[in-house]
Amino acid sequence: MTTTAEHNTGKWKNRQRPRALSVQKGEKAWISISDSTCGQKAMKTVTDVAESMGAKTAGILDIYGAKITAAGKRVDVTHPAAEVQYTVGIPASMKAPAGYQLAVIRVYGEDGIGKADLLKDMDSDPATVTFSSDKFGVYAFVYIKNV
Repeated sequence: MTTTAEHNTGKWKNRQRPRALSVQKGEKAWISISDSTCGQKAMKTVTDVAESMGAKTAGILDIYGAKITAAGKRVDVTHPAAEVQYTVGIPASMKAPAGYQLAVIRVYGEDGIGKADLLKDMDSDPATVTFSSDKFGVYAFVYIKNV
């Protein structure tokens, strides 16, 4: 995947971004979605997790959030205060092959333990993957067999 986006303006459905980032008056919400910069060891771990779930990795993104204070200081947010729904456009080169569908594996740490959750596509549009999450971190787009 080649996706880089930093969003600090615009309107979000139901003001979910400012709420998720606990933005106060005079502050701005900031979300970064980019190709993953995790190292080779982490990439292998993500691929191994996908394979253990019967999935094949298609691409990996990092999704992180922060708020910009009234003084202009960036404060990273590790755990959003509310779920954020993402709809990611899928390039033609990543369309799921026959018999498969795209889903997302969310990889994160909690209490010092690495965890992974399978998040299925919430819509039927083959050109997008829509998912909700209450965590920031690494997101692997994977092909899973149709059930």
